[in-house]
Order: sequence, then structure tokens, then C-alpha cells
Amino acid sequence: MKKILLIGLLLLTFSALAIDAETGALHASNGDFKTAYNIWKVLAAEGDAKSQFYLGVLYEKGNGVDQDYPQALFWYIKAAEQGVARAYYNIGNMFFNGRGVSVDYKEATRRFQLSANLNYPPAEYNLAYMLEQGLVDKKNPDQAFKWYLKAAENGLPKAQLKIAQAYETGVGIAKDRAKAIQWYEKASTHKETPEARYHLAMLYLDN
Repeated sequence: MKKILLIGLLLLTFSALAIDAETGALHASNGDFKTAYNIWKVLAAEGDAKSQFYLGVLYEKGNGVDQDYPQALFWYIKAAEQGVARAYYNIGNMFFNGRGVSVDYKEATRRFQLSANLNYPPAEYNLAYMLEQGLVDKKNPDQAFKWYLKAAENGLPKAQLKIAQAYETGVGIAKDRAKAIQWYEKASTHKETPEARYHLAMLYLDN
């Protein structure tokens, strides 16, 4: 009873101060994970999807709290049930890497698919990888290309690099030197994919 009253008082206080999930994110970005936790814990219990997701991140990484994979998964699932794409993606990663659960590529793929259906580029990329490598079923380069392309069009640098390589080598799509150059040029503008500049130079030299 006391806990319920305390949560109620905190919610009234947060409401009066216009404190929301992003307020917690601001504290977390400044390294004040304890305050972020206190904010998200209350809002998550009230059903705030963003707070549920952020709380899951704290538990997964052990920031401001003891690392606790089951708790992370619990809150990710809560957030995912409300349509948070990043929550589906993080659940997928937990099953892929076996964090707090047994490694399960089929479940990881299912969660990546749910996130990708909500247009989350990292999930689109991971789903493409699962299809490319045949980690659940036989390899499917055509479908892998489709999802890499979606992630690339949504601005993910490593996906842009993948698409450029696919057009250069003809894996999952017919070879197309012009399109390979186009995608290498896009990828080369990002610091995450410096190798794109090398491949681009090699294509120009091979002209």
C-alpha cells in the first residue's frame, strides 16, 4: 500500500514538473543513471512505452542498476507490446547473442522481422544478415538484398556499403557498376564505413 501511494505521489510530482521519458534520457546522457532510473521506473510502471524501453537498456547494460538480463527482457517485452521498434530489435539481439536466454536464431529472426516491419534500419540490416547467412533456413540472397536495400535507403551506412558490394559482385542482384559507384559514394560520406572510399577508388581505377 505504501509503495502504491509513493508511486502515486511521484507521478503527481512528475506530472506537475512535466517530467517524461526524455527527461530521464537527458539525465542518462549526462551520466546520471540513478536519476534516470528513478524517473523511468515510475513512468514504466504506469505504462509509458519509452520509459519501459529505456529501463530495459539500463538493466541490460548495468547502468545505474545491477546488470539483470531477465529484467531487461521483461521491460523490452513490455515496450515491444506497445510497438517500440527498438525494443523488438534489442530482444532479437538478446536471443542472437544468448544474453539472459539461450541462443535462438529463429526467435531472433522473428524479433528482427517485427522491428524491421516498423522500419527500424538496424533491424532491417540484421534480418538481411540472417537471411544471407541462412541461420534459420537456407540462404536467401534475394530476400537478404531486399532488406539490406531498405536499410540502405533508410540511411544505414553499413547497409549502403553492403548494397554497393552486391551491385559490384552480383550477389543477390545483377551486377551494375553504376549503381555500385552510387552506393559506394553514399557510404563513403560516413565515418562508420571508411572502406567504401577504397572500393570506390578501385572502381574508378578499373574504368
